[in-house]
Amino acid sequence: MIFQNVWFKYGVLTGLALIGTSIALFYLLELGLFTQAAVIYIVSLIFMIIAGLEFRKNNQNVILYGEAFKVTFLTTIVGFAISSIFSFVLIKYIDTELLDVLVEKYSASTQNLMSSMGAPEEEINKALEKMEEDMPKQFSGVGMIQSLLSNAVISAILAAIVSIFLRKDEKPV
Repeated sequence: MIFQNVWFKYGVLTGLALIGTSIALFYLLELGLFTQAAVIYIVSLIFMIIAGLEFRKNNQNVILYGEAFKVTFLTTIVGFAISSIFSFVLIKYIDTELLDVLVEKYSASTQNLMSSMGAPEEEINKALEKMEEDMPKQFSGVGMIQSLLSNAVISAILAAIVSIFLRKDEKPV
């Protein structure tokens, strides 16, 4: 029972933290796409570690690799699911103009990045057209599920790495 409580509790907390982070990224901060993704994964990584440490503490300071992986992975999956549902509802029903703002914001960021790298104007225009076409699809129901699946893969990789450091086998008798 402790196992479910820890990952669920921290999954919900991760979801709330990701919602707060998303709101800050959508409305308050002007960060590039790569930086935004890094911030999101750092937030989830922090909660992975906290959840794993709490599970270990509640389990007589023992956590096997498999247990650590389950706790950390499920914590982030729950968090990303909550965050994805919130983003979908926000964009579809609460702030229906946000998608246009995000497309504009990310288009400008992409254009600046590509220009600074010396990309030809023709390539930049193609990339911007593709972004304007693809971005609304990312915030559809199917797009959110695809995003959740890609986050699951990245979360599994992070959980596998974090679990190596969280693992603490039984004390020698």
